[in-house]
Amino acid sequence: MASALARGGGERQALLSAIRQKMDSDANATLRPKEAVMVLEWAIDCDDRDQKADLLSIFAEMGGMKLMRAAFGCTD
Repeated sequence: MASALARGGGERQALLSAIRQKMDSDANATLRPKEAVMVLEWAIDCDDRDQKADLLSIFAEMGGMKLMRAAFGCTD
């Protein structure tokens, strides 16, 4: 699912817009696991440095690393 959405530019932009709105409206908002995976995949595949930085910032600010640590059983 994540890969299909990543290839669909319109769907990707719609989802990123929704994530940004979520960030703006709730300072404590976090990504759902599927959203975190999609954002990280897009950042990895992105060739534009500014967009990559924006995606990684969203991932970090919205708890993506916390989700990764939990998924891998890291307690540090």
